[in-house]
Amino acid sequence: MKNIIFTIFLEQEDFEHKKVNEFHENIEKYKDKLNNAREEYADYLNADYKIFNDKDWIKKFKDSLPINDYEAVNFYKHHVMRELANEYDNVCYMDFDCFPNLKNVMHNTNENIFTLTDKFLCGKTPFSIISLGSKFWKKWEDYEYMRENYGVTQDTPAIKYWNQRALYEMFDIGNSNDNPDFEVYNTGLMCATSKQIKKLDYFGNFDYWIDCFTEMRNNEFYPMRYYFGYNNECFFNLKINLNKVPCHLEDGDWHSINFWEEQAFIYHEVGPTKIFDKYTCLGGAPYKYINELTKEEDAYSFLKNEAIKLGDWNKLI
Repeated sequence: MKNIIFTIFLEQEDFEHKKVNEFHENIEKYKDKLNNAREEYADYLNADYKIFNDKDWIKKFKDSLPINDYEAVNFYKHHVMRELANEYDNVCYMDFDCFPNLKNVMHNTNENIFTLTDKFLCGKTPFSIISLGSKFWKKWEDYEYMRENYGVTQDTPAIKYWNQRALYEMFDIGNSNDNPDFEVYNTGLMCATSKQIKKLDYFGNFDYWIDCFTEMRNNEFYPMRYYFGYNNECFFNLKINLNKVPCHLEDGDWHSINFWEEQAFIYHEVGPTKIFDKYTCLGGAPYKYINELTKEEDAYSFLKNEAIKLGDWNKLI
């Protein structure tokens, strides 16, 4: 079997989007350690390891669509994954801020990332059940208030949820309430067989769905539409369901988001702050940073509590 782990890394000066700049400002200190961890894990599995950074493809793709730099970079990883499926039996993608705990993946499990591909493996964002109801509904209309007070962005889990839900409802793509795969996917970690990747057909009928996303962003029924974007994870969710690709969403030890439990196998430090100092496997001291939450994590807590208080949004709208 021919396997590969890959990531994407682009220099800060190549892009203008704020998210790209924040990423570089906070990751520089640990760039080599993160890269070495992935490469060493690939060597351990007798897999190839590559870093991709085709700026020309990204620019051409961005210029052909109503998307920004950040969105184009995230679509790029799906392009690379599809290309690699022509050469490799199994393909694993990790965001640059996603990395293995080498002690655990090498010594404390009989599994590895490539043995988990009986279904298309994808990360899962915490609090993906967030579906706020009428008591909170109108607050979404105050874009500045939500951004300044709760750190809400296009990547906040509740926004991804509504981005997907609006798409499903507007274009009658099944019933999102009853769809067991209707979750907030996190494509910072993906691993699949060549066959699964080809079945996903990520870019099939792509222009049509871009138009659907554009129409959805202009639907005044959804007050949070100002946050809606051309989100690669919403496209992924869509294609998983339309093309009936079996998918396993991982939010445990194989995709531990922003937490530093010693037993985890793969960590993913999402959000802008990137507190890598809390990971002992990178030489950090976790408990020193236990109370240092990013704005996005504060938003997670706030929105989760609101969802719990409000209950089922269908009963409230």
